[in-house]
Amino acid sequence: MEKVINKTYYRALIWGIMVSIVVSFSMYVFLVQKAVVNVVEREKTERHIADLTTKIGELEFSYISKRNDITIDRAYALGYQDIAEAKYVSRKTYVSSIVGAQF
Repeated sequence: MEKVINKTYYRALIWGIMVSIVVSFSMYVFLVQKAVVNVVEREKTERHIADLTTKIGELEFSYISKRNDITIDRAYALGYQDIAEAKYVSRKTYVSSIVGAQF
């Protein structure tokens, strides 16, 4: 009886070890694959950021060159005129009424 229990115990132990090895190897393969995918995605993102940075630089250069083209003579040529009196628009703020309010 003792030999049968020993054989069954060892057989279960061997199967448990084999299942543990297969599960460990599967997890290792899965995690390595995820790491590779993350590295590739990071490289794509870095390239995209570099492209956007270049585009922003081009837009800033275009903005500065257009801004430097604006002169008073060009404004007059486009139909802008000097104003006689400056008028400002304002609106009532509610902060002053809240500060003096009693709760």
